[in-house]
Amino acid sequence: MRPARLACLLLAALVFAAAPARADKRDDAKKHFQAGKKHHDTGEWDAALEEYLAAYQLDPNPAFLFNIGQVYRLKGDRTKALDYYQRYLEAAPNAKGSAEARAYAEKLKAELDAEAAAARAQQEAEARRAAEAQRAERATEEARQQQLEAERRAAEAARVAAAEQRQRAERRLRVAGISAAAAGAVGIALGVKFGLDARDRERQVSDPGLKTWTTSLDQAVDDGKSKNLAMEISVGVGAALLVAGGALLVLGWPRREATVTPTVGSNGAGGAVGWDF
Repeated sequence: MRPARLACLLLAALVFAAAPARADKRDDAKKHFQAGKKHHDTGEWDAALEEYLAAYQLDPNPAFLFNIGQVYRLKGDRTKALDYYQRYLEAAPNAKGSAEARAYAEKLKAELDAEAAAARAQQEAEARRAAEAQRAERATEEARQQQLEAERRAAEAARVAAAEQRQRAERRLRVAGISAAAAGAVGIALGVKFGLDARDRERQVSDPGLKTWTTSLDQAVDDGKSKNLAMEISVGVGAALLVAGGALLVLGWPRREATVTPTVGSNGAGGAVGWDF
């Protein structure tokens, strides 16, 4: 029995020793509350909050939570005000100020929910605008790429058409040059024949064995002169045609030509250099 009695006496001593300490804390909390109330009444919100919070730390009375919520609300910090109103209602749902705290909490929650919804709507609208801007940018880029591709195709078609036209002109020149050269060769060949005929006529009239001059010899002389003239004309014309044909062949010979072809890629436009034969 003696140890049990000693334990009871010790417990009683601890209880009586703690009671003054709790009383002292409540007195200090009351002082902080009164100081906070003065700051509250004069609109000094930061100082009032400091005192109310100090009072609540010393004495966790739910009433302090209501006062802290009031100051936060008046200060404009609705999120913290709602938090303290809700903490107050959880700790003292049927207290004297619970109806007022509940009304403030509902009003603040509705305002914060509406602002959150408006913020979400604004974010969604901004996201839609950004997506539309990206789509417009992609469409613009695709249109630019299509235009570059169309320009490239048009340039390639024009180059091919010009090359074909040049090749046709060159073929015509080559055909004309070959024809002129062939005609020149024929003219020279005729000139050679006329020259040989004129040589025959000359040998005929200059034969040392002739005894008398006859009318046929006069005709041979005249024919020789005409053949000689025909030779000169044929050779001259044939040579001119050969020269002209050679010039036409040179002009119509396929030329090597540098071309620049535009190219289109993902990083923009460029060009490729090539040679036509």
